[in-house]
Amino acid sequence: MTANDSTVAVLRYFDCRNRGQALRFAMAGSSHTFQDVRLPIVELDTFRKNAHIAGVGGPFAALPVLEIGGHSLAQTLAIATFLDREMLDGSTRPSDYQAWLDMILNAAHLDMQAPYSNIMWLPEDCDDDVLVSQARALFRLLVRRLTQLESLHAEASLPGKFFGGLNPAMADYFVYESLSRACLVFKEEFEGRLCSSPRLEKLRSAIESDRALGQSLIEIPKQITASPSEFVIRERVLADRRLWN
Repeated sequence: MTANDSTVAVLRYFDCRNRGQALRFAMAGSSHTFQDVRLPIVELDTFRKNAHIAGVGGPFAALPVLEIGGHSLAQTLAIATFLDREMLDGSTRPSDYQAWLDMILNAAHLDMQAPYSNIMWLPEDCDDDVLVSQARALFRLLVRRLTQLESLHAEASLPGKFFGGLNPAMADYFVYESLSRACLVFKEEFEGRLCSSPRLEKLRSAIESDRALGQSLIEIPKQITASPSEFVIRERVLADRRLWN
């Protein structure tokens, strides 16, 4: 399965950020044409009932799904690896460098993005101590990964602002989404940490200045997850100063 200029890829995911937004950024930043199909969050229950049907939920009855060349590709990291190779020049990189980029991508996705679901799907009236404990643990993990990624970028002596060098690789879009999401939820508390990480701050600014991403950046979903309690949980996280003690 390969992608080419005549192939229109279709990315299907819910109208939230979660597992799909970094993929959207990468596809919008490439020179390939793609369709960004977003299922309304209100249709989540209907999707779950019909996910097993061919053409609805893909090979594993779950989203995101990338449809290209008559094939359906599922699982976020598998899609990311494919797009990196086929649309972002990954096939031309040395194998050891690509493995290093995959390491960055995995850390951003599994450590910095996935944990949000555990918090956002808590009930609106969940116990304060439970919410604070989970939010504090996530914040500290995000800051730790921020510091580590800044160091990795410096140690690599890259020729450009991106982990991919002069041009962004898939890892860069996943790191960008991780930073953007953290600034959304934790506001100035995380922004302050990011300001002390000049390389990642430059990476973020460089991606946001990419004209090809303009429309995609405008249409970022307001929700991170499809949880009906997310906005209440986010407000509670920002309001509880125990997080920063």
